[in-house]
Amino acid sequence: MKDPRKKRVLIEEDVLINRTIRAEGLDLSEDGMYIYTQTYFLPDSIINVSFNIGGELVEVSAKIQHAQPGVGLGVKFFELPKDTLRKIREYLSTR
Repeated sequence: MKDPRKKRVLIEEDVLINRTIRAEGLDLSEDGMYIYTQTYFLPDSIINVSFNIGGELVEVSAKIQHAQPGVGLGVKFFELPKDTLRKIREYLSTR
């Protein structure tokens, strides 16, 4: 479930899943992202997600919280490096 206290912003940015699957990030919070993709993944799967934030490429590990076949994935970041979290927070604060 989404934490209503966490700011989410629309991003509409290209995302690369597991370094091979092209997708589109639709919204971003410091905890996770919703990703539009036609590729189905099982909930609770761990994936690698790469995307640009503030002009810099970041790569994070994420757990699939929910999957909607043919629509997309809600993922939660984990083991987020402090510098990546800082970049995400800075990005969100400007939106």
